[in-house]
Amino acid sequence: MKWVAERSEAFLTDAHGRDHVTHAEMAFDAEGKITGLRVKTIANLGAYMSTFSSSVPTYLYGTLLSGQYEIAAIYCEVDAVYTNTVPVDAYRGAGYAEVATDVQRLWLEGRRDDAAARVPDELVLKTNLLGTTAMVRERLALYRRAGITTIRVEPAGDTLDARLANLGRLLELARTI
Repeated sequence: MKWVAERSEAFLTDAHGRDHVTHAEMAFDAEGKITGLRVKTIANLGAYMSTFSSSVPTYLYGTLLSGQYEIAAIYCEVDAVYTNTVPVDAYRGAGYAEVATDVQRLWLEGRRDDAAARVPDELVLKTNLLGTTAMVRERLALYRRAGITTIRVEPAGDTLDARLANLGRLLELARTI
């Protein structure tokens, strides 16, 4: 006999990934560079301690706050609280999702135009399949030489037909490499 929990049973009993309530503030200089970040988080641990429940919202979360940004000053305060919910535990890149969400939200709310301007075109071109057909072919060839056999693709386009057409062009290019 095998028992499998229903979705509602699992929701009530399985460890959850995270449960944070965060207030964050970000400071910018005149050029749009981030100069400071202050974060106050209340992190729900659930009704009892689990394996990584206290490290995810404190040690992991706090040390990841700068993300890919260069931030001179960061202040992080976390209150971990016990509640009457199921426990939280490490789940899918523990700490990363919360930090990425907080920093991205603050950055984009701060100055959208400055955010786009701070990402060098060279970085965008080196980390995405963008540009002329020759540029995309060159990038695919670099991936192949590096031993990369799988890539995640989100074709550009305003309509499904446009996205499918772009995906088809990419597949044709990949076949020629």
